[in-house]
Amino acid sequence: MRMEAEVSDATHLVLKKPLGMPAGSRVVLDIVESGDAGGNKDWAKLSLSMLERAYGLDEPDYSGAGQAIV
Repeated sequence: MRMEAEVSDATHLVLKKPLGMPAGSRVVLDIVESGDAGGNKDWAKLSLSMLERAYGLDEPDYSGAGQAIV
């Protein structure tokens, strides 16, 4: 389940919609800062390297026309 919340103060969050869990339930939060591009940069770099590996110049021709797709 993914929920969005706004920080009210240092110890309180205001949920965008009701959580739907009974009082006393425990939750774990992953904090994503709105201006934090560091994680996104790492993810983008990894994605690009995997795409280059999958579709690099050493790959066979998949075009069916006998010419490399560039």
